[in-house]
Amino acid sequence: MHRCRALSRLPAHDGHHHHRCCCCYFLAGITGVAPLPTTSTVARMRRRIKRDGSTFAETAAVNAPLKRSRGGLPVLPIQYDNESHPSYCAHVEVRLEQPVALTTQTPPGMSLPPPKKPPPRNWEWIYGQIEDMRKDGGAPVDTLGCERLFDPAAAEHVKRFHILVALMMSSQTKDQITAAAHERLRAQLPGGLTVDSILAVPEDTLVSILYGVGFYRRKAEYLKGAAKLCKDKHNGDIPATLEGLLELPGVGPKMAYLVMGCAWNKPHTGIGVDVHVHRITNRLGWVKTKNPEETRKALEDWLPFEKYHSINYLLVGLGQTICKPVSPACDKCLCRDMCPKIGTRSKD
Repeated sequence: MHRCRALSRLPAHDGHHHHRCCCCYFLAGITGVAPLPTTSTVARMRRRIKRDGSTFAETAAVNAPLKRSRGGLPVLPIQYDNESHPSYCAHVEVRLEQPVALTTQTPPGMSLPPPKKPPPRNWEWIYGQIEDMRKDGGAPVDTLGCERLFDPAAAEHVKRFHILVALMMSSQTKDQITAAAHERLRAQLPGGLTVDSILAVPEDTLVSILYGVGFYRRKAEYLKGAAKLCKDKHNGDIPATLEGLLELPGVGPKMAYLVMGCAWNKPHTGIGVDVHVHRITNRLGWVKTKNPEETRKALEDWLPFEKYHSINYLLVGLGQTICKPVSPACDKCLCRDMCPKIGTRSKD
């Protein structure tokens, strides 16, 4: 039987005392030590919540009963001050209008179903370690991520268009290159980066501005087509539904889910899964999938709703700095002893 070497008795908000350490958790008064509650225990707690008419916040707590904390306080999400952060590209400055929200609130009047499948063993401990590794930033996504590339002084519908354009340029392109091209669009297009300015600029000029972005000629064509649909069908704004976004040329499921979360603040629509999220969740053994869309569906079967937004941000940064596609720095990873390292050739 597993025994804790360092066990502390921490007060919880509900008045009970919880014994916790980095690898096992159990309620005071329960005999024995178990790394995770049993499936029957979780099911019983869910039935009790349903019977008592508890709120979604309580239901989410049952879906994720082992939320890591230190000193009795919940782990705080990564936050950024409202300040200017210089990018890695010359003449590019990215302003963080708002801190990054790593937890999600239930939309008013919306009830969410419980997870369809049981989660992977010890996933919350691993998730907490990833939060610890990402809390100090240091990845390109922390200052140059697409959800940060907008003019804070612009109208709301223009900000949404800025985010859409950034995401459309980001595929097969490093964040630094995307940010530089986004800044050129804002600086060189008459009237700034808007639906009307994209429609008015000659396509050859747009191609020259996007030079350096992956598949820049094709993306110039996509931006023209997307701007036309926004103008003709959405009154100059971007589509407000997943179906509408998927009608735009060059926009696939990953971009559409990220736009819904970042531009419309509706992360409950679905998880944005890129190559980093797909690679890392497969390495961890959380999913066994062949492409990002399969990964999204598999994650949504068990991942608590409040993690839908944070998982992309956390794993993209981890993939850029530690869990890289080739030769991952496993010696720097706090999860190295728990990670099965599926598909890697690391010696660690």
